Amino acid sequence: MGSASGRTRTTMPTPIGDVIEVGRIGRPYGVKGWVHVHSDMEPPAGLLQHPTWWLGGGRGHGWSERGLGEGRSHGAGLVARIEGCASRADAERLRGLVIGLRRDAFAQPEADEFYWTDLIGAEVVGPRGEVLGNVTAFMETGANDVMVVTGDRERLIPFVIHDTVAQVDLIGRKVVVNWDPEF
Repeated sequence: MGSASGRTRTTMPTPIGDVIEVGRIGRPYGVKGWVHVHSDMEPPAGLLQHPTWWLGGGRGHGWSERGLGEGRSHGAGLVARIEGCASRADAERLRGLVIGLRRDAFAQPEADEFYWTDLIGAEVVGPRGEVLGNVTAFMETGANDVMVVTGDRERLIPFVIHDTVAQVDLIGRKVVVNWDPEF
């Protein structure tokens, strides 16, 4: 699961209702309705394990349920055929759509593990209650995940439970950090 996200990397947008954004459709691949797929899941091919995808414009632009016909790894990415997509023209109409999965498709995180999507937008406060900003993104580094916190300025705060991250309150949408506001 990784320390902060478990199943995604880089920025993971806020969930829209019960659907969580996990990738997007790229350009057509071939002439038989296949498309390039950009997966935000880790590993990327994990997206192909889900037979039902939700496609939409993302960020409130509605979702439609679509079946995954076929899919496979292709070079550094993925290619897939979405059910009902049989031609290059059909594939072109899907270009740019966001791929989502229902929240219940994901395992419950263990104690002290969190999906990044659940932390995006949370308020981040320092050890004395000073507001540092809100979580706007996450980054993977070799050592640990890093929260991007945007407030009066942007801060990069390591997401290390019981070290820099003292408490996470998902219901209250707050992350308490042991971080000097001057950093």
